[in-house]
Amino acid sequence: MTETEKMTAAARAGIAAEWWRDLHGHGESKEDRASLARLRRAGFAEAARIAAVHALYRRLWEGGDFREKRLALTLRVALVLAHVREEERGEPGQYRAFGASLGAGETPALHPLRFRQLLQARGDEEIVRDFRRAVALNDHRADLRSLALLMLTWDEDATRTRFAFDYFQAGMAAPAAAT
Repeated sequence: MTETEKMTAAARAGIAAEWWRDLHGHGESKEDRASLARLRRAGFAEAARIAAVHALYRRLWEGGDFREKRLALTLRVALVLAHVREEERGEPGQYRAFGASLGAGETPALHPLRFRQLLQARGDEEIVRDFRRAVALNDHRADLRSLALLMLTWDEDATRTRFAFDYFQAGMAAPAAAT
């Protein structure tokens, strides 16, 4: 097993969060702003032609050979994180589950009907579309690591189950998080 294969999805989510911070933080260049603007409007195929996506791919899969599934996961992460404008953080060393952010409060950011639709999202383009909408409904805020981890592991039943527990503010009773 190579080092690339040993890296956990959680570690990759942390790398994706750093990529976002680089584009937003020191990334005050016109090129970074242009990349973010293009990613916010891009579809799946168009996003593959944006240099910032290739930078993310190299960071996520360092030392690994090219695989279409890896590219699809990278595109998911880039296209959804591009819609986040403000990072939401939990306690130091912790993260605030994106599902909890969407379901919190008397009037949740994501209506229960849209929540059910999001849980049923399959296929890369549908997942990206529905999560972009969820980020927008959450005032373009999200915990980057939590959201990136969802994009990387959404195909797993355990991820969607945990997301549901988080949405209903029952995260402590949820099954163990995916790594």
